[in-house]
Amino acid sequence: FDHVCCAVRRGVVVLGGLVAGHSGIGYSLGIEPTASVEILESGSSAAAGGTSFKVLAPLSCGAIYGSTVVPISGGDSEWGQVLLIGGQDEGIEETSAVHLVDLASGVCTAQASLLCHPDGHFFGCGAGRLQDGRIVCVGATLQLTYQGTTQVMEPPPHGSLSEASWRWRSLPNASALHAGGGACVLSDGRFAVFG
Repeated sequence: FDHVCCAVRRGVVVLGGLVAGHSGIGYSLGIEPTASVEILESGSSAAAGGTSFKVLAPLSCGAIYGSTVVPISGGDSEWGQVLLIGGQDEGIEETSAVHLVDLASGVCTAQASLLCHPDGHFFGCGAGRLQDGRIVCVGATLQLTYQGTTQVMEPPPHGSLSEASWRWRSLPNASALHAGGGACVLSDGRFAVFG
């Protein structure tokens, strides 16, 4: 449980999460984080009782759970690419890391991290990809108190020295604190937050 999934060009991909295993440090329920990646291919014979999921290469960035994932169009990957945002790593630490994941190889390429105070934690992110390609993320940060945060990952201004790297920018916060809910982009382009 606590995995993430989304539709990609050839099916539905499931990344990371907690699985039954040896009880490691901090995992008292016999569960542990995983770096697994599996895909339910479009047109799968699951309904006819066939094998439903195909195991792909594990995440090179390591085990993670409680993340958010957004499909990314384009690229040459056979299975597609996703943006893996935040979550908790093997050390049970909240992370603001963002990775572009090539699903065919499992290679995670670091992107600009979410905006978060150095002594704080970012968690409970819901995210979506806007029609113009920007990524919006809503969640919470914890330093001494919980605070809502809304951010957008966008290309740098035209003519800047670092045109190749996208970066996060703060937006006005939602009217309520959202952590652990869901989010999506509606067909009319609006960004909706649930929970």
